[in-house]
Amino acid sequence: MEESYLFLGLCTFTIVKFCSILMVNKNRIRNAPIVGTLAGIFIYPIKSCKGIKVEEAECTWEGLKCFEAKDRHWMIINNDNRMITARDEPTLLLINPSFHGNMMHLDAPGMPTVKVPTEPNIEGALVYTVKVFGHVNKGMDCGQEVSDWLSEYLKRPGTKLIYQHPKLELPDVADENARTSDKVAYGDEVTYSMLSEASVNDLNSRLDGKQVTVNSFRPNLYVKGCNAFDEDTWEYSYIEDASLWKMKQTARCVLTTIDTEKGERDENQQPLKTLKSYRPKAGESPCFGISLSPDNPGVIKVGDNIRAWV
Repeated sequence: MEESYLFLGLCTFTIVKFCSILMVNKNRIRNAPIVGTLAGIFIYPIKSCKGIKVEEAECTWEGLKCFEAKDRHWMIINNDNRMITARDEPTLLLINPSFHGNMMHLDAPGMPTVKVPTEPNIEGALVYTVKVFGHVNKGMDCGQEVSDWLSEYLKRPGTKLIYQHPKLELPDVADENARTSDKVAYGDEVTYSMLSEASVNDLNSRLDGKQVTVNSFRPNLYVKGCNAFDEDTWEYSYIEDASLWKMKQTARCVLTTIDTEKGERDENQQPLKTLKSYRPKAGESPCFGISLSPDNPGVIKVGDNIRAWV
């Protein structure tokens, strides 16, 4: 009998402690100052392909989720099972994914539509091991039809589309600031990225030639209502129930120099060249925006307030 009471007491204590922590967390969110408004939400189902602007999405531990698809959970690889990105093939940015029921449609200039199931059966499928910069991933082959389509579009025989199936383990984030709980699919570094409208406007004020848009930087979360580079100082960001912590500033590369509507590189290496002239650097790469990891999941919508602790 005493053991039963002891067990009941421990359970009660655990529940009370959990509720207290939850209440403290909610109070912390409520007390954080409003620093901006969510102006845009972007999901990029296939690494290095065109993104989709949405009004609402779910922040999950593995990335943004919308249309039953998660951010950067598909990736294109070559016949040696090495990833292909727009750094190598700028016209990847012209591949346009869209979702129709349980199918993802791919469209590209001069190509017919090809369809890929969003919930494929992994049983019997080929699974490849691939490297994505600092981490090692796995991915299931999405089939011969889409392989032929990509091979024709890129003029690279043996090109394949792979999928980070839920039954395949996600790798740890390969960054010195990462926690043991931080995971990533086919993103370069971490699960989420954020950039402000004011930072993009400031960059445009420094450019002599063609102006750039947010599309050149492919963030998941686009913020308005703050000053340029304010996002650099937000250690914790809260959007409704979702919370994210800043792992580091986002290092930028040659991908920013590609015209996302034409799939062509800028001959003057802009805006990367200008970013290098005034932004902090990670090695030789200028930083612009912040890279984040999830602290708590939740549904977010365009127009939501963003609260943050500096």
